[in-house]
Amino acid sequence: MAKPCYCQFAQTHPQLKIYTDYSDKYVDVISEGYDACIRVGALEDSRLIANRLCSHSRILCASPRYIERNTPPAHPNDLIDHNCLGHTGLRTYPEWILYRGEEAVTVNARGSFISNDGEALLDAARQGLGILGSSNWLVAKDIAAGTLVPVLPGWKFDRQSAIYLIRPSIKFTPSKTAAFKAWVEKAFADGAPWEKLLR
Repeated sequence: MAKPCYCQFAQTHPQLKIYTDYSDKYVDVISEGYDACIRVGALEDSRLIANRLCSHSRILCASPRYIERNTPPAHPNDLIDHNCLGHTGLRTYPEWILYRGEEAVTVNARGSFISNDGEALLDAARQGLGILGSSNWLVAKDIAAGTLVPVLPGWKFDRQSAIYLIRPSIKFTPSKTAAFKAWVEKAFADGAPWEKLLR
């Protein structure tokens, strides 16, 4: 599920006009007039209310074709010899900081394909261009289908991270926002949908 689908919510609430905005960039929920947002990472704005939906991790993967042509890395330091697909939206770009328990390794990940769009990088990985570091929700279907395989399993980009529903901190929550909150929380009640694909 590269992008959440809100069609079910729209069908349940046909009286609402729904505008969805998919972006990797940081948005100011209040000044830009959003009723609610799904955000990855810790809440830093005290003007917002955050409801934790599920845990989140970013993992490494590549296509079987890439792995066949290149010796798979056995340690993060081996990534220096690989074509690493660069996401300019990553906070530490161009460095990748990988964690395994309390161990952390910083790698200057270099590659020939760089983008600010996660789905463009996902497509590049599918085509065998290099190793992708991406959110588990974005690559879950590909890993389940075998079009991508995990690289350096056990290592990830985050010690602790989560996905949150965030909304403006106001005294009275509009009924439309309350309805969306209830729908999202029900969708995640049994855990993140994509986690089932990665088991």
